Amino acid sequence: FVAVTPSENSNLVSVVVAKEVFHVPKVVARIYDPRGAEIYRKEGIPTISDTIWGANTLKGILCTPRVSTLTSLGNGEVVILQVEIPSRLIGRNVANLTMPAQSMVVGIVREGRGFIPTMGSQFQEYDIVIISVVSSSLTKFMEMVHP
Repeated sequence: FVAVTPSENSNLVSVVVAKEVFHVPKVVARIYDPRGAEIYRKEGIPTISDTIWGANTLKGILCTPRVSTLTSLGNGEVVILQVEIPSRLIGRNVANLTMPAQSMVVGIVREGRGFIPTMGSQFQEYDIVIISVVSSSLTKFMEMVHP
């Protein structure tokens, strides 16, 4: 059940009723005030926020033109990024962009073809890297890519 009306309160009431009264196994509510997301998540109500998504997308476009956000997981705790490989990483291994429990390269697009790399795969010029990063580690990851 997905509640995406213009009223945040209606969305939250709707998902609670769907979940508790009608035993709908999966519910999600759109919210406008992102400060409430953590409270709802603790109550078992997944939320999406146009505000958070929009702000993160704008920040990515304006601040890091070689990095773009493809999607996020959960309530934004993990982001999936697309990164144009910087010249200083050409010839380096995937392991150089991997931080245990913080980031993991999940794919590379090379000459228009995608593949899942190993830790020993080497980056080549013009590679596009798809990487998952824990949101709390984004700053550290960005320093690795663009010091």
